[in-house]
Formats: sequence, structure tokens, C-alpha cells
Amino acid sequence: AEPSSGDIIVVAPVYGGPAWQAGIRSGDRIVSVEDVETSGSNLSEIVSQFRGEVGTKVDLCIKKQGVSPNDRSAIQDITISRQNITIESVRGDRRLPNGQWDWWLEGDPNIAYLRISHFSKRTDVEVAKLIEELVFKQNPKGLVIDLRGNSGGMLEGGIALCDLFLEDG
Repeated sequence: AEPSSGDIIVVAPVYGGPAWQAGIRSGDRIVSVEDVETSGSNLSEIVSQFRGEVGTKVDLCIKKQGVSPNDRSAIQDITISRQNITIESVRGDRRLPNGQWDWWLEGDPNIAYLRISHFSKRTDVEVAKLIEELVFKQNPKGLVIDLRGNSGGMLEGGIALCDLFLEDG
């Protein structure tokens, strides 16, 4: 949210999630949720409006980022269906047009790149499987594991990831 205006601005919708499918993108402003204006509202109250039983609907009014205020498409009423969302803990360098991750570093296609946003109980399994697939396709010269912005998560997940690369002791 912008401190000066109190507007709620989408940072990054979960790729493939209901907001993404509805066309909500980074930078869009959420004007209202269920006809309740968001400007100046408590963020946790607004976020709680998004939660609910899977399959139920929530009505949003969105002001699209980068669209002229005079353009009719600047303000959109959107109804999304609530779903369970799985947030990926391991991501690549960038998305390909088909929505899959490109695991090779842009500018150096011989270096594999894995960004780990948080540690889950399956992070080590996901990383081991990815490395196996990458080595099978094209033996990388190097591997970058990017932990910048990692929010933490399960201690056991972090330890299990380290165990993939470190010897006992």
C-alpha cells in the first residue's frame, strides 16, 4: 500500500491463482472488496475479505495500472472464485510464454538458477528433482541458489536443502 494515499496496490498475484486468472496484475489498485472501499481501510480487514470457503465468490473493483484514468477500462469490476492456492517455493529466472519457469540464467544458458522464496517440507525434494532434470537435459556449468527475499519457513526444510549439498559433519 502507498502510505500517502492508503490505497491497496497488488504487489504480485500468485501465478495461475484466481486473481491472476481474472487479469489482476502487479501495480493494479484494489478500489473495493465486496463494495467496501479499501482506501484508508485496515489492510488486515481487507485481506480477510479475500479469504473464504473454496468455490465462493468475491467481488472486487480494480483500477488498472498504466491505464489512463479517462479510459473506460481503467476501472474494472471483477468477480473471482476463491480457491486453495499453492505458493511455489522454488522458482526459476523468468517465466516462459507457456507459463513454465526458465531454469537457465538469462545471459548465460549454462548456469542453472533456482530462487527459493521459502522453505517448505518439500523444498529439498523439489530442488533435487529439478537438478536431476537439468543435468539430464544439459549438464550445467554452475548453479545459483538465490535466497534473497527468502521469508524462512520450516527449519527442517532448510536443513534438508543444505543436506543435498553438504557432507555429514
